[in-house]
Amino acid sequence: MQPITNLLINALRKAVKFLHRDFLELEMLQKNSVRNEEFCKRSYLKLKTLLCEELQKYTQYLFFPEDKFDLNNNYESVFLINPIDSPNNFARSIPFFAISVTYLKRNQEVLIPTSTVIYFPALNEIYYAEKGKGAWIEKNNLNSNYQGLRLRVSDNADLKNCLAIIEGVNHNDLEEIEVDNIRSFGSLCYGATLVASGKADLICLSSLLNFTLYYAFELFIKEAGGIIIDSSGKFLYSNRYIAKKLKKY
Repeated sequence: MQPITNLLINALRKAVKFLHRDFLELEMLQKNSVRNEEFCKRSYLKLKTLLCEELQKYTQYLFFPEDKFDLNNNYESVFLINPIDSPNNFARSIPFFAISVTYLKRNQEVLIPTSTVIYFPALNEIYYAEKGKGAWIEKNNLNSNYQGLRLRVSDNADLKNCLAIIEGVNHNDLEEIEVDNIRSFGSLCYGATLVASGKADLICLSSLLNFTLYYAFELFIKEAGGIIIDSSGKFLYSNRYIAKKLKKY
């Protein structure tokens, strides 16, 4: 593991400690959409503040989804931060939500993603990818205790036998591809990790994907051996066999 990745993992672990408590509190709250939404917003702002405190020790250039980010600016390095992917899941105490941070570093006049970390606090799963080093998972719970397991996309080449995930797009967007087995989890990060780990074969996302996740997934999926297709207002991430067939559509 590269030092920058270790730094990101430690920063995330430190910043999200309170989030475990908030998640459990949301589980016990009487389900009230307005109150839960306000609670979730406070958690988001607190997490954003804590992440800034941790990561500003290493660079002053931190960008969140609501910020304007220009890849062509003369930054030497930046952090792209998505505090809570799927605030809706978090607000409803559904464990499919994640915090992601991606490190971009200048290389030959171009900023490129070199390390990304995706952390699911409620699942106690940490996914990370490093440029040229692959994609990995660290997981610790009652049923498993392993670290540094490398991830690879599936080798399924049959669209009829394909498990597809869609987030932020309509089911009709996959009709012409003739995929029957479709899932949606409400979390873009969770869907991306399923594809990277070979549990799903394809994920279809809206082209309006925010830039913090775009660069995270670009590195993460590629390092797991996947392919990215920008097609007709949507992004498709899959293995190379499925990708070859998707290019026909």
